[in-house]
Formats: sequence, structure tokens, C-alpha cells
Amino acid sequence: MKDRSFITKCLTGCATLGVVSLMALSASPLQAEIEEIDVREVTIPVMIRKDFNPVLGMNVKLDQAETEISFAMKVGGVNPQFIEEIAVYKAVIDDKSGAVRDNVDPKPEALLGAIAGSDVRKGRAMIKCEEVDLQEGDNHLWVSVKLKPEAPIERFVELEVTDAKTPTTKRFRLDDAASKQRIGVAITYPSFPVKVQKTESRKVLEERVSKFSRIPGMVVTKKGTIVATFDNRYHHNGDLPADIDVAVSTSRDGGQTWSDVITCINARDLPGIGHGVGDPAILLDESNNRIWIAGLAAPKTGHPIWKSELGSADPSNCGQFVLTYSDDEGVTWSDPINITADVKRLDDPDTKEWGCLFQGPGNGICMRDGTLVFPGQIWGAKHMGVLVYSKDNGKTWTSSKAMEFGGSESTVAELSNGDLMLNTREGAGGLRQVGVTDDLGETWEKHDSVKSKKGQLRQPVCQAIMVSLFNEAGKYNLGTSARHVMFFSNPNAGNRSKMTLKYSRDNGDSWSDGLLYDQRGCMGYSAIYPIDKNYLGVFYEGQHGYLYFIKVPYREIIEAR
Repeated sequence: MKDRSFITKCLTGCATLGVVSLMALSASPLQAEIEEIDVREVTIPVMIRKDFNPVLGMNVKLDQAETEISFAMKVGGVNPQFIEEIAVYKAVIDDKSGAVRDNVDPKPEALLGAIAGSDVRKGRAMIKCEEVDLQEGDNHLWVSVKLKPEAPIERFVELEVTDAKTPTTKRFRLDDAASKQRIGVAITYPSFPVKVQKTESRKVLEERVSKFSRIPGMVVTKKGTIVATFDNRYHHNGDLPADIDVAVSTSRDGGQTWSDVITCINARDLPGIGHGVGDPAILLDESNNRIWIAGLAAPKTGHPIWKSELGSADPSNCGQFVLTYSDDEGVTWSDPINITADVKRLDDPDTKEWGCLFQGPGNGICMRDGTLVFPGQIWGAKHMGVLVYSKDNGKTWTSSKAMEFGGSESTVAELSNGDLMLNTREGAGGLRQVGVTDDLGETWEKHDSVKSKKGQLRQPVCQAIMVSLFNEAGKYNLGTSARHVMFFSNPNAGNRSKMTLKYSRDNGDSWSDGLLYDQRGCMGYSAIYPIDKNYLGVFYEGQHGYLYFIKVPYREIIEAR
């Protein structure tokens, strides 16, 4: 993101061809002159199913109050037939700084002018609005684009503000005030509908409204179906214990459209346990196309999971590790399977200080030898990383020894030599903890990046996700000859903002600086998975109950360095 100030001279002549002109009219025009325009370039995808999508910010500085202003814009990229509306909004200003905060989710205060996409003809259109309230000095504005559901998510929205004008000011030209934003889909949004199902019968028990959603996970089946999982948080955005179910939504067209949200694990299927179930992780068994989802069921007593009893699997005082699976592309799901006693290994003295053991969250993996692995975390006397795995396609499950130098939420990837890397959130913040194992977690060693503190990944005390791609026979269009590449996603900042994709070609010894894909403040969790030969899918949290999906070309991530 860059800030540019454009102090421009008056220009004469007619409007530039191939532009959209946004005008605001008033019965009593004032005599304001534009003194300066600061343009804020942003990285914010334009989301289908969302009304306000800021693509460019401006601070228009006037020498006195004004009620009329116009902007000329070039519109490109996606065909205008897929644009519902282009609008200019007055921006919400931070009370303390008196400016727009770029590290939070931008919000509009008032609509100043708008134009329907159908009125954009050959790049030219006009809109008129009344009663525009612009003040002397700073006027922070957003240009927003609303898309139709059919807008192709592989395309971009391109928009450039070329000119600005008040009634008494001749046209002011702006140079290089352009924006190019990728297109995505809001899979969930505040107060979205949910079909709560009894798992195997598929009987809809009731239709509910979930105020919030969180904790994304995602896989793509061998038939190309994208299966996204997440928490339905019905009443508030808080964690377990609460009224929370694990849900899924699927896409059969590469992420363009999504099915209704249904539950796959709900508290009603957990008699004697249920005080909410959530924090899902998902994996695909490559050998049989079975999808597995793991969830954490809160203790029956309702007390927080960090108070789970050490060395116990009793559902009255310990969080429960539960699984469900689907053999039909995520349409129906099995009854929950409780594997808490199996993975806590109660007869093993090594586990006597293990309190709550649960999944990632986010994604698990199917190793090349067929082993199914969920990354896990142990909350007990201290926080530690762990693996939960099955070597018989999910018939039985067990756990590894603890990675004692690990933190809490974890993500796992297979390295080029078959070793596993566990990358964990660290409660102290700053940098992530990383361990490697060549024996499914019987022994652990700190990764070289942790030992040397070179190449360690930044974190703001938040979940992260990584995935390995084995590029045999040119399976993926990576734009590199590397046969093994890792991708990583998290907030690349000191707070939960600046969602970024990084890659590594050396088994995580070093990472690229990264490709910023959304700068806004957010809840920070994400899931990534290869969608097809060309695209990495990114399923991530926004704010206020939104979960977003975008597709990013592998080449773009790698070329970003």
C-alpha cells in the first residue's frame, strides 16, 4: 500500500473518453476549490455477496465547505455486466487520529454517489446525487464496487480515478490513482442461514440463523469439490463453551457458487457431552476420497477447555476429540466418533499432564504413504504440539509424543524427504515455533530456523496454515522447476491484519517476503489448499462474521518473492 499526494493544476477541455463520471448536484453550489487529493492504494478483494467493497481511498482537501463534486474513473478488468454498482462513500474516521485507519475493516459513513453497472457503456457513464456534505479541509472517501453473483472470481476489478471537479473548479487530473483488486466470495456473512441436520439421516432438525462464523478449514476432493468447514457461532463471536456447531459448505464449480450451510457435527448428536462443538480441522484421505473433520466438544460442565482435567477423558470435565466423515463429497456426514481416550493414551505415563487434546484447527494431511495426520495441541500443565494420526484409513487413531517446545494451535506439512513439520502458534508472540520429526512424533527436533532465528515466521499470536505441493510430472503450474514447494498463510504483522501468502522451496529453511492478499484487520485464521493446476484456494476470516474465499495463482505467489 502506498500514499500519494497529487497537487494538480486546472485543466480545460471535455471529459476524458472511456471514463465513468460520478457527480453530486446541489441547488446552491458553493465556491470551493480542490487544494489537494491524497490517494490511498489498498489491497482488499472485491467480495461477491458483500455490499461494500472499498477498492480505492481518497482524501479530498477543499478550501471551504462544498455540496457538489464529481469524479471521472476508468473501469476495466471484469466486464461491467458483472458489476452491480460503483459508489463513492464518505469514510468512517478514527476518533483519535482523525484519519482512516488502514489496519481495520473500512466502513462507510454515508453514500455520496453511485452508478449501476448496467449504465457503464463502453467505459462511460454519469451519475447524479444531491445533498453532498463535504467540509473545509479533509474529506476521506472510499470508492466501492458491488458485484453480481456471476462475476468470475478468476478476474480482477480495475478502476482508476482520472479527474475530480467541483462546480467552480475546472477539471483536476490525477496521475496513477489506480486500483486492481482480485474477486472473491463471502461464503458466510453476519446472520447467515444454517440447516441443522441429524447427521446420517440428513433430516433437517431446524433452520437457524448464525450471527457469526469462524475457524476455516478446506479440502478439495478428487472430483474437484471444494469442501469448506467452519464454526457456526449462533449468538456471539466467543469461543467454546457456547452454542456452536461445526458446519460445511461446498462448491462444485471451483469456488464460484456455494451450497447452503449445513451442520456436520452438532451438539445434539453428542448426548451427555454437548456444550458446543467447534474449532474444526479437515483432511482428505487420498486413497478413498473420504473427507474427515475433527471437532472439539466442550466439557459437559461448561467450564473452559483450559480447565480440562489432567490425565482424564471424562466428558464431564475434559474437552472431547470427535470425528465425522463423508463419502459423498460432503453432502452427508457420519454420526460423531469420539476418540478422546485413544488419543490421550491414558495408560501412558507420558500423558499424565495432558489436559485437553484437540485438533489444529484448519487442515490435516494425507501423507504420501497414506497416513492420515491431524496437527494437534495439548492444553495442560503447559501448551505443547502433538500429532493425531491413523495408519489404517481412520479405523483406529492414536497420538504422538508431545512436541514440548511447541505452542498451541498448529499446522502440519510433509517435507520432501517424508519428514513432518509441525508449525505452532507461540503464546509469547513474535515468532512461530517449528519442529520436525522423522518417526511420526516419537522424537522431535527444533527446526534449524528456530535454532538460528533465521527464516522464522512472524506471527501476532494467531493461527496459521501451511501446505506442501509435490509437483511430480508438472501437476501444478508453479512457474518453477522445484518438485516440492510449501505455501504458508497468516497475518504478517504485529496485529491481526495484512493477510499474506509466502512460499518456500527449501523445506521451510527460508520463506519469501510474501504476497499480501488482504490488508484489513481481521480475525486472522485461514486455510489454504490447491484448487487445481493453476490456483491455490484461500479460505479466510474477515471481521463481523465474514468468511471469504479467493483463488490465487501459484505463479503470482512465487513471482512476488
